[in-house]
Amino acid sequence: MRTILSPSSDPAFNLAAEEVFLSSPAEDCGGDLLMLWASRPSVIVGKFQNPYAEVSLAACEARGIPVVRRNSGGGTVYHDPGNLNYTVITDRGAEFPDFGRFLSPLIRLLAERGIRAEIRDTSALFAEGKKFSGSAQSCVRIPGTGKERQMHHGTLLFSSDLEALAALTGKSRAESEGALRYSSRAVGSSPSPVGNLAPLFEKAGFPMNFADFRSLVAREYPRLWDADPDPSEPSGFTEEETRKIESLAREKYARWDWNFGRTPAFTFASPRLSLTSKNGVILTASTDLCDPEKLVGARLDPEEIRKISREAAETIFE
Repeated sequence: MRTILSPSSDPAFNLAAEEVFLSSPAEDCGGDLLMLWASRPSVIVGKFQNPYAEVSLAACEARGIPVVRRNSGGGTVYHDPGNLNYTVITDRGAEFPDFGRFLSPLIRLLAERGIRAEIRDTSALFAEGKKFSGSAQSCVRIPGTGKERQMHHGTLLFSSDLEALAALTGKSRAESEGALRYSSRAVGSSPSPVGNLAPLFEKAGFPMNFADFRSLVAREYPRLWDADPDPSEPSGFTEEETRKIESLAREKYARWDWNFGRTPAFTFASPRLSLTSKNGVILTASTDLCDPEKLVGARLDPEEIRKISREAAETIFE
């Protein structure tokens, strides 16, 4: 298994790296691959999600935190330098999806250090009643080969800012409490109590910092994955890989068209404003906050809506 430690903290770059490797034949990327990466504070939404319903966009804007859509399903997650992301890319197995195959090495790794983890809700890992890892999978057919490659990726909360996580990704909870109403076929998140691994390592007698944890996963996951007693040393990206990744990041993951323009059709209703939208553009609007016709055709972007009506922007993006 080839292990890569991404030197980038740009979420667009790291998500692009996943796609570049997933769409490449196994021989071009060294067979099975493990990529470990940590991004600057950012919110990552699932491929089939509605970011307007999941994310507190006003809070993200105020903090300068980007919202990026990934190329796999699942729910919304928060990334920061205390969250270790791991990506495993391999040939598709007999079953898809198959989360146990990829989560088992992590469970064994933690068990060897006194932390009992378990799989819940098919794809999440919990320890002492709190979720510290969520994961998702995707699969693609490699053109001209007849083969399929599979990606499993997930978060590992080690020393993440849990207050920021709750503040930025808790909009679905506000909706459930009746403040807002969204209706669509978009995939919703399933909030759970969350916790970091760092206190659990310390409690088990294995205190470590984030760099230690990343080194531990880089060394032990490949060993537990394929029983290789002498896994290869972690590396970075080649120049050619970096060029492809940077290009894809610019053309896709850093663009509004991908992150918001791919939003499924939905309706939004609050006491003083309601609207329908598709692909991040307002189709119809009803409100007493401004002339509703001025909203029709506008992109659901805080800055653009604010130019029409500050009150409408505050209502939509609260």
